[in-house]
Amino acid sequence: MADQYVFGREAVLQIEKVVREYLGRRREYRPQYKRSAAGTGCKAQNCKLQLTILGSPTGGTFDWDLSINDSEETLTFNYDDTAAEVKTELETHTEIAVDDMTVTGGAFPDATIEIEFVENLAKTDVAIPIGDWGSLTGGTGVGVITSKTQLGYPK
Repeated sequence: MADQYVFGREAVLQIEKVVREYLGRRREYRPQYKRSAAGTGCKAQNCKLQLTILGSPTGGTFDWDLSINDSEETLTFNYDDTAAEVKTELETHTEIAVDDMTVTGGAFPDATIEIEFVENLAKTDVAIPIGDWGSLTGGTGVGVITSKTQLGYPK
C-alpha cells in the first residue's frame, strides 16, 4: 500500500509558495526566447495538430471534441480513415470551410495525420481537441494522441 500523507492548510500554502517562486525563477531565465535586436517579435505562423492512433485497433471509431472560435463540436473518425476522409469530417464543423485546412499523412491506424489550419483560420491558435477512443476495438493499449506541433500566432 502506498504511503498516504495529510498536510494542514499552512503546509499546503508553504508548498504552493515554493512552487510559485521556483516557476517564477524559471520564467526569468529562458535563453531560447531571446528578443531580436530589431524588436520584431514572433513570426506569424499557422496552427498545426497531429493525430495518432495507438495500439493498432482493428475496428470502431473515435470522437474528437474540436473547439474553434468558441464553437465546440464533436467529430467522429473511423479507425482506418485516410487524410482525405479526416479532411471531409473536419469540414462538417460549422467554423471550418473547405479551404481552411490542409490534411496530410495517414492512413490510420499505422500513420500520423497532420492538420494545418490555413485561409480563414490561418494564424489562429486552435485548442487541442479532446479525444474519446472508447469505441475503438481490437488491438492492445488502444488510444488516441492529439498534439499541437505548432502554435497559431498572428503577426
